[in-house]
Amino acid sequence: MKKAYFAKGDCFITVEEALDKQIREALFCASENCRIPVTPRRSHFREINHKKKVIPSHFMIKGKRDHDSDCCYNTEGQLKIIAKDSEDALSSTDNQKFLLRLNLITSEMKKDKDSSSKDVQSSSKKPSTKTYENKGKLNSYLSTMSKIMKLQSEVENNQELNQLIKLDVGRKQVRWSQFFYNEDRHRQCYNYVHTNSIHPVCICGEISSIELNKKFNCYSLKLKKRKLNEVSNDEDGIKRVPSILVNVYNESVAKHIKYKNEVEQLKNISFFSFIKTSSKPYLKDVLYLNMYGFVHHSKQIYVF
Repeated sequence: MKKAYFAKGDCFITVEEALDKQIREALFCASENCRIPVTPRRSHFREINHKKKVIPSHFMIKGKRDHDSDCCYNTEGQLKIIAKDSEDALSSTDNQKFLLRLNLITSEMKKDKDSSSKDVQSSSKKPSTKTYENKGKLNSYLSTMSKIMKLQSEVENNQELNQLIKLDVGRKQVRWSQFFYNEDRHRQCYNYVHTNSIHPVCICGEISSIELNKKFNCYSLKLKKRKLNEVSNDEDGIKRVPSILVNVYNESVAKHIKYKNEVEQLKNISFFSFIKTSSKPYLKDVLYLNMYGFVHHSKQIYVF
């Protein structure tokens, strides 16, 4: 939470203001229907998956209470807000859970795929600058997905969304953990999509580079791989290393990613895409598990 209600001043203040002015009392949740006591916390490092990551300054709850169930800063509350504007892509169920109709999003993406590909292929010089975002309900559906990716990046407990969301992929439902994969689960992602390519997934990781790929008329976004000395050998003596490459077919989206990464110094990205897989030997005892994603829309990605 980046802002809070300051009761003594009857106003809202940012976490930076609270830290600069050393205000630690009379601070409450910014949501009017919640107002749980909060306190500012400075940015700090946290070790996640053996890597130090910066946690930005934020207001944290005092004590063990939680935000009100309808508060926009409560994970469930935020999902309720997202669901209201989701064009039925996300809806609440009777047991206080949420159903994400991934089949609706997938259907619209497939409808748009052919026209997007034709527009991209029409230019032999550089990737398209067109944003394929005003066709049918696709923009609304991808907006919903973008909001959920943003929410996932903000929750401290990765299990929250796994407990709250089920995904409808047509004839069956899948768990959030079968859809969302952070950087310590890239191996599980490969194993899953290699045999279950019927629906897109969301992958999160650290940006390594994004460069123009003239051969395929797109930008190639690479996520950082684990170093070989950080990967354990499997029982057969082989190190299996996940490797993720995302082809970005829209120049505006690629420039947005580069700006966020190089200027704003944001290191991480989540993207939503169908995934293709392949494996490639490297040396005697290393096998790269390659995953390829495809991005046409700005709302398929979230940089943070």
